[in-house]
Amino acid sequence: MKKLHFIISLLLFVSMAAFVQAEPVSDDTLDKLLILSGTDAQAKDAAASASMMFSQSPLGQAKSEKIQRFQATVMDYNTLIDGASQSLKSALTEAQASKLIDWYESNFGNRIAQAEEAGSSPQAMQMAMQNAQTLLADKDRVAMANRMMALMDSTKESIDMQKALTRAIFAGMSTMQSPDKPVDLAGIDAMITAQIEGATAQIEQQMRIVILNMYKDFSLQELESYYQVLGRPEMKAFNQAGAQGMVNVMSKALEDFVAEDTKKS
Repeated sequence: MKKLHFIISLLLFVSMAAFVQAEPVSDDTLDKLLILSGTDAQAKDAAASASMMFSQSPLGQAKSEKIQRFQATVMDYNTLIDGASQSLKSALTEAQASKLIDWYESNFGNRIAQAEEAGSSPQAMQMAMQNAQTLLADKDRVAMANRMMALMDSTKESIDMQKALTRAIFAGMSTMQSPDKPVDLAGIDAMITAQIEGATAQIEQQMRIVILNMYKDFSLQELESYYQVLGRPEMKAFNQAGAQGMVNVMSKALEDFVAEDTKKS
């Protein structure tokens, strides 16, 4: 019995030691990781895409201070990168972030980051759609893209981001059309969910085309190596937390804006 108590105590000690060693990621390390990985640049591209959607909607013609403040609050680059940062602080340890930095500082990691940064711009996405037929003709690369999408759960991430952007634009339009009425976020959410459910296959195909275009200059062997990297725990945590953080903070900014507006009405 004493031996059992000793073993249990030893296991608890080891567990506690491991917990103590799991130092949270520091601000400096996280900032370096965001820049090296291209996440910072991708947040700027996401904000640019949001602004493009905003400008192409009736909101783009609105001159009111309220609508301009809405765009600056909900669709701003600083909002997105802060959301990614806060989410990553909860998801990564200092050791995991340092391991990711080492990989992104390698020649291969740097090339991947540059390709992802370049391929995330609105212009690159538009070019990908124009070359869709050619990109989809290579069955081996399509199969690889499908594996990467499944591993990263990219369709869900894309849908979540599109929902957040569309939600923000519809809320802004509601504010513009009926400035004296509170925004019905529940009604907007129900409408968007119905629309997204019917467009999931299209969104998945668009994501597939973007991925094919993004990694078009890499061999299948290189993409297989990257697939293995994507499966590492620290990389999965990094990708999932960063993307979800951007969606969460945009949704929170929108809800805060609506709540503030409701109090004034």
